[in-house]
Amino acid sequence: MQQSKSSIENTVAYKSRNLFRIWIRKQFSKVFKFISYRLQAKHANAKVLVVSSSRNKAEAAELLNKVAWGLPYSERLTIDFSATNEKVSPDSLPVSQRDYMKALPSHINFIINKKVNLRNYDRLLIDNYRKFFNPRYLLNFRKIDIVDKNFYSEVESAFWQNGFDSIFSKSELAKTIELSAENFLSLSQKHTDTKFSYCFVSGPSFDQYGDFLYKPGSLKVVCNSIVKNDKFLEHINGPDIVTFADPVFHFSSCQYAAIFRDHLLSVVEKYNPAVIVPLPTVPLLAAHYPHLRNNLIGMDHLAALNFPTTGAMASKPSGNILTQYMLPVASTLSDVVYIIGADGRKKDEKYFWKHSKSAQFDDEVMKTAFEAHPSFFRDRVYADYYDNHCQFLEELIRFGEEKGKRYVSLTNSHIPALSSRHAAD
Repeated sequence: MQQSKSSIENTVAYKSRNLFRIWIRKQFSKVFKFISYRLQAKHANAKVLVVSSSRNKAEAAELLNKVAWGLPYSERLTIDFSATNEKVSPDSLPVSQRDYMKALPSHINFIINKKVNLRNYDRLLIDNYRKFFNPRYLLNFRKIDIVDKNFYSEVESAFWQNGFDSIFSKSELAKTIELSAENFLSLSQKHTDTKFSYCFVSGPSFDQYGDFLYKPGSLKVVCNSIVKNDKFLEHINGPDIVTFADPVFHFSSCQYAAIFRDHLLSVVEKYNPAVIVPLPTVPLLAAHYPHLRNNLIGMDHLAALNFPTTGAMASKPSGNILTQYMLPVASTLSDVVYIIGADGRKKDEKYFWKHSKSAQFDDEVMKTAFEAHPSFFRDRVYADYYDNHCQFLEELIRFGEEKGKRYVSLTNSHIPALSSRHAAD
């Protein structure tokens, strides 16, 4: 049953922001990030202690489930899960979670009510950020990762997205880069003579996709939850590229992300597109879905604007899928880039922006993301995010135009960079 509008607007994603508290949490997050900085792993093995402060089985089960998803089996990884509850089970999982505990990997061990020597561990995961100030943990501050879902912004969700990658050595990560480079070269060779590309994003005007005639042999780039729209995918004869990057909506154990990945796997099986994601997420996806290896392309980050090539497979991070991956890759592989569904945001909106219902999951599914990672939404100032997005998009398009690229928004948009480049072809 779909949740009512009034109910969804009472969730953490829509509540008013306390800017001062957000600022305080942000400063602490910066301090924590600075003092807990660590080098890439160099050891042959990695031993992780997860410290659960949960007072009930549901909270402990949710944390264990996130561990099972975010730190899957690896020969070099051992995890001890310390809890005050009895051994947790899938029966205790909150409804917001997809069950990744059914076949709990053998590298996860339970330690119930047992005090351990923290020196024996390479990483310490704590689900209550206040524990960081406990002298016992403070003495081991360089080992600590905070996985408290009520801490700050995307600190917790980003760990489940990137934490698995961080346990590997540089030589092991080189294999990820090599795999991505091979897959990107294959994609580039396939589109050597491609002149036109289409980037589809999920604003309300996405639903106009049937109004346009697409150039023969053009590149089709889709993102995020658009993979749920089978009718659209059939209309364009399948995507050439699917891209996504969000820690909550795509790389989480919550139902939203899990349902998204269900659709992604179906799209890959049917159309065999390239799958472009942040470089650190490739090991995580490959561990859970080994059959995706030949599709995965991990993009690294650069401080400057860049259109990815086999020699520099990276882009400037922007926090938005259109500007971070879609437009840069389309600009590499084509000369004219058409954009559909990038509506932008009205000033009176209370969320990031509106989405097409045909390209977004319903409110009940959305709510699972809010419940699993509340700080990600609580600490987001949507108006500031949108202003930064508009500025970044203008800079990126001008960067491309200086290189002879052309950008056209086929649908109306509130975003200045697109409204000034609108043409209903």
